[in-house]
Amino acid sequence: MRLLPLVSLFLWAVPALAQSVTLGHGCALDVVDGTLTAIGDDYKATFAAGEVEFTPLLGRRAPHNLPLGLRVTHAGRNELAPLGPATTHHDGLQATFVRPELVERFDVRPEGVKQSFVFAALPPGNGDLVVRCRVRTELTPSAAASERGLQFLHANAGGVEVGQVLGIDANGRTATGSLRCTDGNLDFVLPAAFVQSAQLPLIVDPLLAAVVVTSATLADSDPDIAPLPAPTDAYLVVWQRAVSATDRDVRAQRVSAAGALLGGLLMLETSTQDTSEVTVAASPLTSRWLVAWVQLGDIKARFLSATGAVLGSTDIANGPNVQGTPTLAGALGNSNLAVGVWHDATTNQVLCRRIDMAALGGTFPAAVVATGTSVQTLSGPTISRDNQSDHALVVWTTTNLLGLRSLRGVMLEADGSPRSAVVPIAGSANNEAFAPSCAGDGEDFVVSYRTSSTLLGDGAACVPVHFTFAGAALGPLAAGASRAITGPNGDVRHLATAMFQGSAMVAFASVNGAAHDVRALSIDPFTCSDCEGSLAVDTAGNDTGVAICSRAFDPSGTPPNEGALAYVPIVGGQGDVTLRLLRADDGLRTELDINCTSGKVLAPCARAGNAGYGVVLRGAAANELALVIHSTALMNFDCNPCLIGPDTTVGVIQFLGALSSTGGIRASLPLPGGPSVVGATVHSQFVLFGGQCLGNFRGTMGISCTLQ
Repeated sequence: MRLLPLVSLFLWAVPALAQSVTLGHGCALDVVDGTLTAIGDDYKATFAAGEVEFTPLLGRRAPHNLPLGLRVTHAGRNELAPLGPATTHHDGLQATFVRPELVERFDVRPEGVKQSFVFAALPPGNGDLVVRCRVRTELTPSAAASERGLQFLHANAGGVEVGQVLGIDANGRTATGSLRCTDGNLDFVLPAAFVQSAQLPLIVDPLLAAVVVTSATLADSDPDIAPLPAPTDAYLVVWQRAVSATDRDVRAQRVSAAGALLGGLLMLETSTQDTSEVTVAASPLTSRWLVAWVQLGDIKARFLSATGAVLGSTDIANGPNVQGTPTLAGALGNSNLAVGVWHDATTNQVLCRRIDMAALGGTFPAAVVATGTSVQTLSGPTISRDNQSDHALVVWTTTNLLGLRSLRGVMLEADGSPRSAVVPIAGSANNEAFAPSCAGDGEDFVVSYRTSSTLLGDGAACVPVHFTFAGAALGPLAAGASRAITGPNGDVRHLATAMFQGSAMVAFASVNGAAHDVRALSIDPFTCSDCEGSLAVDTAGNDTGVAICSRAFDPSGTPPNEGALAYVPIVGGQGDVTLRLLRADDGLRTELDINCTSGKVLAPCARAGNAGYGVVLRGAAANELALVIHSTALMNFDCNPCLIGPDTTVGVIQFLGALSSTGGIRASLPLPGGPSVVGATVHSQFVLFGGQCLGNFRGTMGISCTLQ
């Protein structure tokens, strides 16, 4: 029989950070919403009805989208002749317009679209070969003619560059051509001498590329992240990429649990309509992701397979009302269900809806979570992630007539019915609370949020929230004492929360003037006390948007206690989404197969001097009486059929009372401070009444913690 599971708490609960991986670079070509679409680092393009529309991603400084449309209309040598109609084809990263006279080919690359005109036979005549395109754009050409390339620009926002014309014949001979732009036409010209001796097929080969003349584009923002466990074993990171002041697209990238890019960029929304507030959830049972965003006052969503294929679309909320600020939580109670919550600005309500991930949407109606009044405005709801049960915590901001903000919350079933009364979470007249983020394991939750005080200024805090089941009745929901979250640069924003096995993690950006850091803070989910201090994730630039997720909760029997951070380090104005892997468990855990009783023992923040330290039992039998044994030594007493590990002769025994209706309880054990106790090991085990050991007892799983 093995000893108690050791949790050697040289705490990785301020996580060990693995390598970072930069996302958002690369290219893709696929049919999106019925239109053949390409994306690259700084552009998007569509191919339809014989016209390529190349839109540079100039960022929010561009007043609106500034595309360059090119449609081939004529070709010839001594005389130009109109061309026949085009049929569109695509394969891999290549799109083609096939006409009787020539094939127009587009090779999609990260840096731009390589446009080629392929002639299997030359037009009649002996002059220069000219391919004429009709230009459709607001951009202004930088010159009427050029032998190097031609730029089409808009003030200081940037534009599009049509690269140097190059002729290539079948033998690999090349010649430089020129560009002419007059009367709304763009001519690609190859000299007659080269054309006359060229071996067919002959290719005329420019490159379309974005011209970004300013670095202050803030291209990427608002990332979110969700994991799928094995066999997928991958994260999906979603974010917005700014095209202009009126258009942000939704992009995504799969990343393996080891930090390797999986496949190419994913195009989830590429229209000219603006999007905002993208969010993602995962469904392990269906091996699918659900991505949602706001568009034209509606909440749109798409289902993705584990391989990144778009499986279908749904509207989570639509109609005449103005909807916003959606948040998704997936796999409630290890089911096929995801739940979305959002704000209806028209009715001043917080709403939720179940989404069937197996049926790609289902038909579940929306349910009202909370309704504001004439003196209270609701906004910014969020729903807890990392849920192990079939219910979740929903928290939102309430603003009164004086403009003061506070947080309220309620426990919900997946169908939107309440499991608790609505209760205050945080905020007072002296210290406002708003912009919440929350995560939990079904019974214990952590809510992080921003604060504002007339005395203390702007800040951030977190608060533990505990929920107890009560059968068919409403269970009590209670918020504990809050603690401040501080960063090295003053202001804290972009808070994101995740729950790991036995510890919680809050990620945030710390901002002050030109100093911008991304930090991760490990906290005890039962008290919100600091486990280890914050970890510097990124100190390189002006960060916008932070997301965090945990892989600690999935259907497997031994889920990994790992996760990932996604953030946007704006360096010199240009944003790239970055992912950092992390481990956030309290050391390494091995299990003891004593088959004595169900239950999992957790001990976050085993740090010398931690007066709030406690050992937690989860998932045991409901309402049983329990005691706990703590000791610095093991006796490993075999007690038919259980194993009692801690040595009671050099330890302490605490009688705890009854477990909760979900088989949980917490035993406090204040830890002494000082260097002498660092490295000491504390063994803890719960003992329940009702078993064969000594007539009326049985042991649970145990835990051993080495103090830092």
